[in-house]
Amino acid sequence: MPLYLELVSLDAQFHNSVKEPIIINDLQSKTEDDREYFKSLIRETYSSDMVTVLPQCHCGELKGEHVIGEVCDLCNTVVRQSIEADVAPSLWFRRPENVEKLLNPIVWVMLSNRFTRSKFKILNWLTDRNYSPNIKVPDIVHKMVADGVPRGYNAFVQNFDSIMEYLFNIKDFKLKKGATNFIMDMLGITHPSSDPLQQLIIDHRDILFSDYIPIPNRSLLVLEKSALGTYVDDTTFDIHDTLNTMLSIDRDYYDKTQISIENRTAKILSMLTEYYMDLFRKNLSPKEGLIRKHVYGSRGNHGFRAVITSHEEIHDHDEIWIPWCVGVTVFRQHILNKLMRRDLPYGGLTHNQAIALMMEHVNQYHPTLHAILNELVQNSRNGKIPVMLQRNPTLMQGSAQLVYITKVKTDAEDQTVSISDLVAVAMNASI
Repeated sequence: MPLYLELVSLDAQFHNSVKEPIIINDLQSKTEDDREYFKSLIRETYSSDMVTVLPQCHCGELKGEHVIGEVCDLCNTVVRQSIEADVAPSLWFRRPENVEKLLNPIVWVMLSNRFTRSKFKILNWLTDRNYSPNIKVPDIVHKMVADGVPRGYNAFVQNFDSIMEYLFNIKDFKLKKGATNFIMDMLGITHPSSDPLQQLIIDHRDILFSDYIPIPNRSLLVLEKSALGTYVDDTTFDIHDTLNTMLSIDRDYYDKTQISIENRTAKILSMLTEYYMDLFRKNLSPKEGLIRKHVYGSRGNHGFRAVITSHEEIHDHDEIWIPWCVGVTVFRQHILNKLMRRDLPYGGLTHNQAIALMMEHVNQYHPTLHAILNELVQNSRNGKIPVMLQRNPTLMQGSAQLVYITKVKTDAEDQTVSISDLVAVAMNASI
């Protein structure tokens, strides 16, 4: 069962951070020591193909079991076991002086993709007065100038709602009606808005902007040094350029004009989102990427495998029905929890009694287990359980799809997953 993806409040994450936040704006970059310290914060360096599990501080000066809990004088971090480390951000970019707010990078990606014509990025043009690519300016931009749409990052933040309404009402940016209905049906959106992105902006208006933006944890940016050379992922250079642009933005004495700070802020957000998009294209989504390697290439929790058959009754295209044996085993922990709860009419069982009940009825129908399975489905978001339906190998677009469990079959002899013929084609399956 997947986790739900949703926009979160970056300010709330910052203030609830377990680690002591380091603000990149305040870091120095004048001396070689300043630059080396900065590099240690943004990337992980390995000198061999072995990842050490030795307890150490952030910079590696203090190492060993005997110094666990001590604070390093150089990096001011506590020595702890490496297995206790997490990938939560410790480095943050703060809203620069005299800049209104920072737009969530994920929102920037979505808006930039939507409002781009012939490689001309409308969002960059609106927020960065220096944006002037060597391509033809679309007619839409000339119309925006004629209509008095303001430019500049602060102007964009201050007039965000009216600018969004203006852009979404432009004919060239409207979604085709058929595509809109398909997307809204696929995502289960029931809002009256005819545009899913516009509705997302409305629903999350209070968390679109923040004072702080997290920087990817250094464990995700690896530099490997060996006798044969130094190896680094291509996307690492992109994030380094972005971070260097952030570095000391509030301490830069060369150009502190309001316009230059706003332009630099817009450029930082644009560069950061470009990094995220490149990371997805090059590291996550390809056949050899992390998603295929760690998700599709292994069996995760609450995963199952079965033969597929076609639906024989009226159904939605993204609806699947799972066999009884799968329902009892894949939701084992959920069922066990309900059977042992004393506040439920069918609960109150001991752990051994609950285990025995499930084991005896893996291949045999039981009304109590059926009632629990129905509750799990009904209590899920929109009354259906989202799952990733995957048919190996993932060679074609559509071989992995988001579908929903809406029913657990009660015929214990039927051990197949019923899916729609409409999703089978993309999987190169015949049912």
